[in-house]
Amino acid sequence: MATVVLLTAKRRGTHRGGPSARYRTGTGHPLAEALLALGHDPVMWWDAPDGPLVKCDPALVVLRALSGPQRSRALAFEHAGIRVVNRVGPHEAAADKVHQGEVFHQLGIAHPKTLDRNSAFVGRAVAKPRRGSGGERVREVLLPREWAEVERDDLVQPFIHVVADYRAVVVGGAVLSWTRRHPAPNDFRTNLSQGATATPAQAPSAEASHLVLQAVAALELEIAGVDLVITEHGPIVLEVNAATTLYGSSEKDTEHIALATAQYLSSLLSS
Repeated sequence: MATVVLLTAKRRGTHRGGPSARYRTGTGHPLAEALLALGHDPVMWWDAPDGPLVKCDPALVVLRALSGPQRSRALAFEHAGIRVVNRVGPHEAAADKVHQGEVFHQLGIAHPKTLDRNSAFVGRAVAKPRRGSGGERVREVLLPREWAEVERDDLVQPFIHVVADYRAVVVGGAVLSWTRRHPAPNDFRTNLSQGATATPAQAPSAEASHLVLQAVAALELEIAGVDLVITEHGPIVLEVNAATTLYGSSEKDTEHIALATAQYLSSLLSS
């Protein structure tokens, strides 16, 4: 049995108990359940309230969120020589959408062009926070007239006419799941937190599968969610999320993702 520490965001609802605890079966965390089923000892260390880790000897750490004290905790594990998935450096860099764009541009990975105020671009564009998530403050702007409404740290890209929108979950260099996302009426955003819906899907094409694996590898991530759209010119990666949820669009899909992720983590413990 190996102890696997999960550095994660606070529990849903009111946080009760200490900042860390050994996982108890049936308490609602699919990845921890899968690790337990494989004979490991999952330990939860939430980002709130701040406090010590329960007494244990971690063999592996899974960084699920950079919130609160989790970055410094993960770095301390790395400095102690304990494997952290995803590593702090790539995880933190991937949170920067401008960095993603630069990496994808250098490697020729299909991705929307980044616009700046000196651009001659005219027409519909999308402005989004450089480090935002969940579709918050993502909005359409008409350029060049509305440059004044773009905040200093926003990322601006041309509006893309989408044929289909997908989220792919990638773990250990393999695509575990595809989900097709459908925006809410009168909204172009496909974030579930913004009212979008999701349905199970198959890979839209071999090219799309190759593209998401390229994007995740380029950012040196082991666990990631990739937002990919199909356009009339082919697949394009919108962004990669290092702190992706490991939930699928169905209970069966979630169980598959959790088990495959746990098996990948287990393989690291035996290597």
